[in-house]
Amino acid sequence: MRRLLMGMVLLWLTGACHTRRSEPPATVRYVEVQCAPCSIEELVLQEAGPSAVDCGWGREPAAWSTVSACVRKADAEGRPFRALVTLQGIDSEIIAGYVRKADGSRWELWYDSNVSGGRGSCNASVSRVSCASLGQGSASTSGAPLTCESPGERMSLCRERTSRKVRLGPVRDATDVECDPADSGKKRRLCVRGQARGNVPAGTPLVCLPWTSGGEDLDCVVSSGEEIPFRALAPEAERELDAK
Repeated sequence: MRRLLMGMVLLWLTGACHTRRSEPPATVRYVEVQCAPCSIEELVLQEAGPSAVDCGWGREPAAWSTVSACVRKADAEGRPFRALVTLQGIDSEIIAGYVRKADGSRWELWYDSNVSGGRGSCNASVSRVSCASLGQGSASTSGAPLTCESPGERMSLCRERTSRKVRLGPVRDATDVECDPADSGKKRRLCVRGQARGNVPAGTPLVCLPWTSGGEDLDCVVSSGEEIPFRALAPEAERELDAK
């Protein structure tokens, strides 16, 4: 009888271990997005010409006054110039470019890293508008240090989404993906990849969109299908943006 009981226990343990070993691991498929990038730096140089005064790039508000002073001096002297300033966007990166061409025309260029707002790569755009003059702007971080006076009609110079190609990458092991515990049980989750250990439950299939190209921060959806579950990348979203 004792041998029979021990045999039954061993059989149960063997079955339990087999069940745990056969449980499928968590998986992830990354949304891969490629496009021809919009570079406002290259476009500003192209618009101003190589001989224009380079007033620099004010990446921080502390540098704005130096850039603005250079622009005003070159403009007063009737010289071509180019300048860039990084502004504080709400949910995307904003860069303003200022140009005076050899013919005396002034232009403001505007870069938005994500025209639909939020996360995701290959959604940047650069537009251009003519300015009768460039005035003194805001000294605060919420405004631009220069203003485009009497602006003309705004024109698009570059849209990354016109060359954007989107596809689902191969199925991978998700053991290095860690998601916000507050999202446990939800279909949509905020996650990070490249961690020492993941916390995605076994058997969970994720499809994840990196916030930036190659970045660690992820927007993930529990999905095992072949469709890309992010509306901002859907064709109908493209048509809505075109209609604006």
